Amino acid sequence: MLKKAARIFTENSRALDTFVVPSGIQVELKFVNITENQSFMKYRIDKQDQYSILALDEENLNSTIAPNLKSDFIFFNNEGVRNLILDMSNVKFVDSSGLSAILTAHRLWKDTGSFVIAGELQPMVKKLIEISRLETILAIIPTTSEAIDFVMMEEIERELQKNEE
Repeated sequence: MLKKAARIFTENSRALDTFVVPSGIQVELKFVNITENQSFMKYRIDKQDQYSILALDEENLNSTIAPNLKSDFIFFNNEGVRNLILDMSNVKFVDSSGLSAILTAHRLWKDTGSFVIAGELQPMVKKLIEISRLETILAIIPTTSEAIDFVMMEEIERELQKNEE
């Protein structure tokens, strides 16, 4: 099965092209959104049939890259990614814009699938999430393998509920 995986942008941030990657193949995407301050966002995406893992290769999830991340969350949701695992193990700092991007993903997937934050969170990131009391609504799992298991169990539960109706 083929799934759309990325967009290429022009200087004015319009989608120029979309390419297709077969399911089960890991692809490294370098999202480049040219703006006045030349913001770049680096991440890797691993698309599987039941889930996708977006590993953010940034130290700071802040107002510079958060809008791009929100856009990509919307893109992946519209492309049919049913469950998204956000690997934040490389992120050392998150500001309110970054939290807003994370909450956008939570809202996008809460009714149709699962959104999970994976990876050992850095102390500053963990503290901000705790201060914001977001650990009560977000699924935060220490490793990506455990996050995959969590997502698969959620899928089984949804299927069982669907069969009961």
